[in-house]
Amino acid sequence: MKTVLLIDDEQDCLMSLRELIIHLGYQVIACPNAKDALSIVLSGKETIDLVITDYSMPEMNGLEFLNLLKRILPSVPLIMLTGFGNPGTYLKALGLGVVEFVSKPVGFEQLDRIIKAAFLAQEKSS
Repeated sequence: MKTVLLIDDEQDCLMSLRELIIHLGYQVIACPNAKDALSIVLSGKETIDLVITDYSMPEMNGLEFLNLLKRILPSVPLIMLTGFGNPGTYLKALGLGVVEFVSKPVGFEQLDRIIKAAFLAQEKSS
């Protein structure tokens, strides 16, 4: 079973996305901020197959987190969620290897499609 690292500072969003991802058949490590997520990645205790992160978070935003993450897990597929999409953020996210840049809220079918697309993209690049 693949493991998804999910990061969002909005507790309601984090829990609803967590439940959707579990329903899709994945294990989920849910983190309320990027620093906690980075600690989990650095510990090496968990195998992370996919990362879904919010863009706008206090202390460390999604782009800052992904920039650090790519140094540690360069081949993990990345999906960014945002409630505040703009072309500059989108282009920076693509530059970090984000395979999907998705506006919130995300529905079940859309989430299923983007997770499958992210894993497919990873398989093709391997």
